[in-house]
Amino acid sequence: MKNLAPIIIACLFVISFSSCTSYQIITLESTLNKPSSDGFIYEDDTVSVLYTFNGANAPLDVNIYNKLNTPLYINWNQSSVIINGQSFPLNPTQSKVNIEYSEVSTEYIYNSYTQGSGDGTIYHSDRSGFIPPQSNITIQGMNIWNSFLSPNDAISENKVIKANGSKITEYTYDLQSSPLDFRCYLTYSDCPEETWKSLDHQFWIESYYKCIDCKLPTTGNTFYLSKTTGAGTAVGAAALIGLTVIAISADPEPLDTEF
Repeated sequence: MKNLAPIIIACLFVISFSSCTSYQIITLESTLNKPSSDGFIYEDDTVSVLYTFNGANAPLDVNIYNKLNTPLYINWNQSSVIINGQSFPLNPTQSKVNIEYSEVSTEYIYNSYTQGSGDGTIYHSDRSGFIPPQSNITIQGMNIWNSFLSPNDAISENKVIKANGSKITEYTYDLQSSPLDFRCYLTYSDCPEETWKSLDHQFWIESYYKCIDCKLPTTGNTFYLSKTTGAGTAVGAAALIGLTVIAISADPEPLDTEF
């Protein structure tokens, strides 16, 4: 038993870091075209608008480029993101931040759980909507979606092979079945005293697949959701118990040979 003590100590160290992270990799579709991996883009003679969502919980980035040789004006009071029918300001004066966390750790063969939450406010000072000629602004900081998807809502499932050779199940949606349907409504003008123009672009979930500790997406129309589980910790604890039983069996107490 003494000879196996270092091995058991090493196993305890490995088990303490053996939790797994489960991911859902989600691809969005839109009424707009996807000319490159950058995301969805709209263009006319006046403006170019690029929408990207790459990262955790669909972080919306809107890059607005003024093609004109004169200023362009964005009317923030008449620009919104409409998520499943509920309207939110596209460039709010302040943003609320809510954080929840949980952690599973192991000490010897026992699991311990820690969880908590926090919140705060981020204030935005720029409400002018002024974009100089031949320049751009980017609106950031709004997460569109953070709930894990259910395969029961999908219209189909398909076995596909990814670039790394792994075979996964991909669940697909259309506009009617998607649990997420949102629009970006943007109001702008090159001469605000005369008239305003508006853009209304729609997005929804096209497909998703799930994986454990996988490579995260880098394209502008793809985002991910994640959650940490204690599955790896439980497996490690079971392995440690088995190792301890083997150690006990392999190192019995010496027999009493005295008569």
